[in-house]
Amino acid sequence: MHRKPISSEAPAFSMRVVALRTGLTPFVIRAWEKRYHLLEPARSPGGHRLYTEADVQRLQLLARVVQTGMPIGSVAHLSGEKLEAILAREEQARFVTNSATLEQDSVSCLIKLAMEAIRGLDARELNRILDQGKVALGWQGLIEKVISPIATKLGQLWLDGEISVSQEHFFTAAVKFHLGMRVQGFSQVKNGPRIVAATPVGQLHELGAVLVANAAANLGWEVAYVGAGLPSEELAGAVARFRASVLVISILFPDNDPTLREELKNLGRLVPEGTKIIVGGRAAQSYEDVLSGIGAILVGPLSEFCSLLDRIREEGIQRIPTTKSQPL
Repeated sequence: MHRKPISSEAPAFSMRVVALRTGLTPFVIRAWEKRYHLLEPARSPGGHRLYTEADVQRLQLLARVVQTGMPIGSVAHLSGEKLEAILAREEQARFVTNSATLEQDSVSCLIKLAMEAIRGLDARELNRILDQGKVALGWQGLIEKVISPIATKLGQLWLDGEISVSQEHFFTAAVKFHLGMRVQGFSQVKNGPRIVAATPVGQLHELGAVLVANAAANLGWEVAYVGAGLPSEELAGAVARFRASVLVISILFPDNDPTLREELKNLGRLVPEGTKIIVGGRAAQSYEDVLSGIGAILVGPLSEFCSLLDRIREEGIQRIPTTKSQPL
């Protein structure tokens, strides 16, 4: 190996100093020099290796790259710029991973705190938590990542007898306030496709319908939220008056209500021709036979509902006639 002369203009560092500054052992430094010809250190009069500041910086770069999991043999020949680029990519990947973990931890914390506020009927604390969620996640993020999971959890806890109806309604009222719901519904977008959201007869838990109404509005639909526990005639009438192309209803409990079965059958007969009926909620699957008979579409999570609305919109369905067309 060629030995560089000692320069009086550049600092010279001993192997001990270089090992301390780079975190590499003298054995590793000597092995890298021998195998990959990384450096050509100068020698002292006594034959000891002496390194420049540039040598130290290169070894520091290589040490950091190797710590990311890349073998020294694959990077030893790379320039300092390319080594820096590798480290930048690794840092970006680590940032994305850490951000995702941090966001998930934040979401889990928000949900936990919200559940405590709901159990204690603490309106001020719940409002503070939802405000914090809006700032951190945005409207759609708040709905999908915080409110929807809480709604699912509350539904199960209510069925298990671990929370009261008042606690579930308390949360629904807070959500309606934060999402800008009003008694007569809302329609933030003009000239978009139209959707009616509600719950049918016997379904007084309206939170699911509130969530899908807001999610639809966020996706650019004109929305009419018409409330809970409506008979089929009222639902069909709302669709006709609003000239909606989609009716979405939420079914939470019970799993087998004969009255609801007849209402669903009647709804299929009464809604204007071409109306797409979308049904979600914990108990919706129990009515699959009836829903299939009226051509309704069953959906699961809120994200699935949003994807379905996007597909419907891509098909170009905007508005429908207010009366049924005659069969061919």
